[in-house]
Amino acid sequence: MFVSLFPGYPAIFAIVIFLLLYVIALILTRNPCWWFYIVGCALNLVVVAANGGYMPVLGRLEAQRIWIPLTPETNLPFLADIFFLPWGMSLGDIFIFTGVIGMVIRGAISILKGV
Repeated sequence: MFVSLFPGYPAIFAIVIFLLLYVIALILTRNPCWWFYIVGCALNLVVVAANGGYMPVLGRLEAQRIWIPLTPETNLPFLADIFFLPWGMSLGDIFIFTGVIGMVIRGAISILKGV
């Protein structure tokens, strides 16, 4: 999709997107759940940057532009997409989803309390 805007430069694309998300999260840190989101973005940024702009994925991998198979040469394999639901998930993704769910719950509670 957007990767085609930077042919041959997936690392630049991934790092720019993660940095933008990180900056947005830092601006919105009034909600403590954002810290989970920030940590998740940082973990994903680290593993993507350490692997040349690609997210390593454990298991079968179809041809994709931003993912690569997890191999013994992969840097920081414990941060790669190693958990499976219907899709691959990384430790960073778990932190991100936890933060988002926490923000939704806190928002719903605030609405119900009339704050």
